[in-house]
Amino acid sequence: MKDLSCDTLIIGAGSAGIEAYIAAKAKGATCILVESGPLGTTAQRTGDIPTASLIEAGNCVYQIKHSKDYGINLYGNFDIDTSDVMNSLRAIRAKATTQILSFIYKIPEDLRVIGKASFVDDHNICVDNEVNIKFKTCVIATGAHPVIPFEFTKLGDVLTTKDIFDLDSLPKSLAIFGAGAVGLQIGQALSYLGCDVTIFAKDKLWDITDSNVLNVGSTLLSSKIKLAINSKISTIEKEDNGFGIYFLDNNKKENYLNVEKTLVAHSRAANIEGLNLRNIGVKLNHLGLIDVDLETMQTSIPHIFAAGDVCTSLMSTSLAKIQGTNAGINAATYPYVYVKDNKAKTRVIFTDPPMAIVGLSLAQMLKRSENGNPFITSEYRANDGIFRVKRKEGGILRLYVDEKSRKIMGCEMCIARAESIANFLALAISKGMTCDDLASFPFHYPTAENAIARACESAIRALSRKDSF
Repeated sequence: MKDLSCDTLIIGAGSAGIEAYIAAKAKGATCILVESGPLGTTAQRTGDIPTASLIEAGNCVYQIKHSKDYGINLYGNFDIDTSDVMNSLRAIRAKATTQILSFIYKIPEDLRVIGKASFVDDHNICVDNEVNIKFKTCVIATGAHPVIPFEFTKLGDVLTTKDIFDLDSLPKSLAIFGAGAVGLQIGQALSYLGCDVTIFAKDKLWDITDSNVLNVGSTLLSSKIKLAINSKISTIEKEDNGFGIYFLDNNKKENYLNVEKTLVAHSRAANIEGLNLRNIGVKLNHLGLIDVDLETMQTSIPHIFAAGDVCTSLMSTSLAKIQGTNAGINAATYPYVYVKDNKAKTRVIFTDPPMAIVGLSLAQMLKRSENGNPFITSEYRANDGIFRVKRKEGGILRLYVDEKSRKIMGCEMCIARAESIANFLALAISKGMTCDDLASFPFHYPTAENAIARACESAIRALSRKDSF
């Protein structure tokens, strides 16, 4: 049995774990990184990178097919061959993963351990019954994995994000269960690439809580992809040519759908099996995730921290990196811990049009108002300017403004270029800017960000009406 020791132990070499390692090491801590494999972050292997590559391919095909909208006519018969899309995607993924592997393999061998970690106590772990590591502090960043619900397990051949990007070719037809970020993005991309896609959803899209945004988003997405919202699955059967799905639609009408493949995109579960967290007193929440103080990333054991998918379900790569950095710094400087600034969180999914939540959602604003913090809402409908030029009309942006301070507190949107608008708004919210500041900001015209000024002008009018009473 080999014995090692360090100041800060990092378990998991994903986006959060790597950032934690870098941050702790920069603070002077001796660090050991433990990873069970496969090497390469989830974002690079089965998350953001391959999804973004698929979306770009889909958008390319969509633009070709809709070139007439811009006065560009394509004459003669032509075929669009998408047979090499998956190979191209995997080439991009390989390059991204290689960069991560290069970083990991630059870590000295005695500070990099490949294997499955298990806590012996709150200051020691054992890796594959071969290596004992004694540590002062620890960061758990083991990530999460997609879950296949029990009713799907008996079918067999059900896809998750772990394997859809390894298909040899694009499926001819696909049913996606779950209208979260994964289901919507992959579904629309594959639909644009010629796959007959149906997405089964409950009563909402992604994490949108504003009914106005939800209604607009449902209308816009339904015009480009098959959405079975508020549907109820009766039976799913394995058939010779794929799967047969019987379901009741929103009008309680019985439907039958035959598809080649099915993709489950309901939820993810934390990778904590075998860590023995309960045995050492690390508490889990009702979702089975590690319970942490989101300001310090400390678990119920103060010198053990956690970051990324393992501790929150509302995750993005950027948030995972932020959490990892914060956890790494605090692990290295423990018992002194740094409480991070509450920067406005930005979450975006790249549907067409994209959706985004910046700062506080409407649901969070309503809960906040129960404690005596009134707010107003304002909106902008994307029917002019750059949205007309790009043939992307019909989107919506909804701002939430504190009545007393007139500060922008949050936003939900489904609008073209939502990612650009969201990034600017996040900065504005973090700087404490008011609707008056942004209404007078000299946004270039025509740009998507100009929508912010328009929504703020609407907010000022709403506040003026409030003041007049």
